[in-house]
Amino acid sequence: MQPPAATTLQLKPQSLGLPTAPPLISHQPIEVPGHKGAAYTVWYRSQGLAVKGFVLAPSLHRGLPGTNQSPFVLYLRGGLSESHKVDRPMLGWLARLAAEGYYVGATQYRGNDGGEGTDSYLRGDVTDALNMYHLMAALQGVDANQGYVIGFSRGGAVAYQLLKQGLPARAACVVGCATDLADAYQSMPHYRPVLEMVLQGSPTTNAARYREISPMAWPEKIQVPLLLLQGEDDTHSPPEQTARLAQKLQAQGTPCKRVLAPNLGHEPEPWQELFWGEVLPWFGKA
Repeated sequence: MQPPAATTLQLKPQSLGLPTAPPLISHQPIEVPGHKGAAYTVWYRSQGLAVKGFVLAPSLHRGLPGTNQSPFVLYLRGGLSESHKVDRPMLGWLARLAAEGYYVGATQYRGNDGGEGTDSYLRGDVTDALNMYHLMAALQGVDANQGYVIGFSRGGAVAYQLLKQGLPARAACVVGCATDLADAYQSMPHYRPVLEMVLQGSPTTNAARYREISPMAWPEKIQVPLLLLQGEDDTHSPPEQTARLAQKLQAQGTPCKRVLAPNLGHEPEPWQELFWGEVLPWFGKA
């Protein structure tokens, strides 16, 4: 599938000293329900692959006084392959961030929704997310120093990897994501087939991989203010795990807030009202 022809999104000149941005291959305007600003489907280059994503421009300006630049948020979706990819209702939900003055970016990850390559769990998708973050930071009208990250489920695990690598975000929010995968393997038998598939084995046969993606094993690498939203009935993210991570982060001086929501599970839709009441103030004070 060939990306559509480019229209009007512009990158900042590289003479500004920004990190080298991944090539913006092309983009095309789209309509997003309830969104009053511009919105685009974008194709960008990640490790030589054409990956599909989306950009929503803000419908109001909330940047620093005297500037024409706005903050931006990278949303990282959950699900495997085509499941839970960013769709029209999700874009309508993300439009609320744009209505609050943020540029909003989202990636489908490689191999999804017509993108090149093969879906790559917590490997290639981390690179795709990082390149989308750099692309957002390089857009005209975006304040590169005012970036934020939101990750749901798998997207939360991707966000943890980005923070581990030192992503220069001002704050992050993770929703419904286990923080100790070996412990999750033991405590959630129903989840074991998924973990064995995406992590190529069990904690016994592939202990290094489980440690690599479990932030409980390296909390000192998370230095960005972190908001944790946890459902009391989440069958993919044990509530006590996010409690332990929050305690470790707070003990080491990393700003962290954990919100435990009663009667909420692992689907993103029921989170919406709680989400806005927590994430917007969290980002606003970062």
